[in-house]
Order: sequence, then C-alpha cells, then structure tokens
Amino acid sequence: MGILNGYLPTFSEKTDFGLFTLMIGYGHYAVDFFFVLSGFIMCYAYKDKLTTHYSHKNLYNFYVARFARLWPITSFFSVLLFLLLMTGLWTSERDIGTANFIASITFFDLALGPDAAINEPAWSISAEFFAYLLFPFFLIALKKDIKLPYLVISILGLSGLHIYIESLYGSDPQTYSSYMLFRVSIEFLCGCLLYSISQKTDISKYANPAFLSLLAVFLFFIIFFPLNFLILPLIPWLILFLAFTRKSVDKFMSAGFMVYLGKISFSIYLVHYPFIELMEALCGDYLGTLDRTEDQFLIRLHLAGMLGAVTGLAALCYHLIELPGRFFIKKRLSITT
Repeated sequence: MGILNGYLPTFSEKTDFGLFTLMIGYGHYAVDFFFVLSGFIMCYAYKDKLTTHYSHKNLYNFYVARFARLWPITSFFSVLLFLLLMTGLWTSERDIGTANFIASITFFDLALGPDAAINEPAWSISAEFFAYLLFPFFLIALKKDIKLPYLVISILGLSGLHIYIESLYGSDPQTYSSYMLFRVSIEFLCGCLLYSISQKTDISKYANPAFLSLLAVFLFFIIFFPLNFLILPLIPWLILFLAFTRKSVDKFMSAGFMVYLGKISFSIYLVHYPFIELMEALCGDYLGTLDRTEDQFLIRLHLAGMLGAVTGLAALCYHLIELPGRFFIKKRLSITT
C-alpha cells in the first residue's frame, strides 16, 4: 500500500518492525512473485488442454475462463468509482475521465498510462490479461523437448533481461506502461519454464532445504541489501521449490485460513484502494498526524483495523460479486459440447 491521496503512508514510513521494517517497505515484490506463480499455475492447469489435447474449443474456453476470473470484480469497482467521481462523492488527484473508465473495463488502461486505471491497482489486471493472451504462444515455444540445463539458463537469461529492461525504463512515466508489459510477460514466461523444469526432475527430494535456504537469502537481501538485481532472480526458484515443499511448510500453506485467503486475495487486492479512499473521506489525514516514535500502538491498531476491514469487505465481494460473476460468464459463454 503506497501513498494514496496523502492518506496512507507506506508501512515503512509509519511503523517500526525492527529488521523487518525495510522488508515491508519492499512489498511490491509480491506483484513479481504473483506473475511468476501465475505462469506456473496456468501451465499446470492448461498445458495439456492447449497442447496434447488442443482444440479450438479448449482455447476458446481458456480465454472465457480467464475473462470470467478477472472481469466481474474489476469492472464492479471501476463502475463504482466512476459513478462516485461523476456524482462528486469522490475526487481524485489524477486526471480521470470517460476514456479511463472505458479502458478500465476493457483491460486497456495501461495503454493510457501507468496511472490510468480508475481503481489504481488494476493496472496489473490489464498486464495480467495481456499475459493470458500471450500464454498459448508461450506453450507453442515450450512444446519442444527443451533439455533441463537450457531451461535453467533461459530463466537466468530472462531474469537478466528483466533487470536490463528495468534499468532502461526506470520510473519514467512516458515509458512505464511498456515496461510493465515487458515485466509481466517475462515473469509469466519464467513461470511457464519453471513448470517445464518440474516435469523433468523430482523437485520434492530437495525442495524443503532448497526453499528454506533460498528464503533465508531472499530475506537477507531484502532486509539488508534491497537491490533488485539480487532479489528478482531469486523469485522464480523460491516458487519452484515452494510448490514441492512438504511437512510443516506444506501444512501451513494448506491450512483452511490460508486457502481461504488465497481464494479472496484477488478481491482483497482490488478492494484496498477504494477502501483507503473511503477512509480518507471519513478520517482525513489521521495517520499523518501520528508520530512514528510516540504513537506506534495507535498506528498499528489503526492499520490492523484497516487490514481486518479490507479482508472482511473482500470476503463479501468474493461471495457476492466475484464468484457469481465468474460462474455466470462461464455458463453463458463457455462451449460445453
């Protein structure tokens, strides 16, 4: 969560979690983690359907399923915020108009710029949809029997390309949209390559020690040396070994509350920005008035309350909007015969 209309400073600016304060400040790496994981999961779920058992029906149903997954909750908040904007109940520091609304409900907001989405975090939904469009073409490239060493080299090369592209684009607002599409595509492809690796060797034999070792290195770099060129190349390998961990790690990840949080995570992601805007309207710059040194208890209490409220609202949105919308679209548009 970053600064939104001045209301909510980043966790690292207002909270003190000792060594982990800096790690929390670099939470944006969760986006990179997600896109690599997404490529891995898409291969797990659809590779056979779109390669060995390919048909036009399977390809069509894949795109319907991805559209049904993204569109209901994304469009709901785009419509909600646009109506609030048009009626004057919500104001934004960004220049938002009808073009932003149309782009936001058609996944084309990145074409207008990095901050064009009405629901600001939805920029990544546009990038995600772009990755889904490319996915069948990635699978065509992966149909060949690529040897394990070349898969590893490919991931390392893509990680290097990721860092190089980032150094070229940086945070220049004129080029940032193009960078985000490159970033997402590279990470998604890395996830696909990871899946191919998992099919060529028994990862489970050494997954636990490898994952814990890499996690320790990852946390060390984030806490003490937050440098992209050290952190980003570790993310694919963390995901690969995490997918095959056993015992305590596996039990924790498969616990009921973790599974449920995973189900509603998409709604959480899209709920948090409108909720913060609501809190700004109700509370003003409340957090800005609190002192980092003297008011840690109030700061943590306030943030904990916001996290709880966002999670509760996301659960409602998941059951009332996201899930019904997904089923409705798939029922109406999927080919079943």
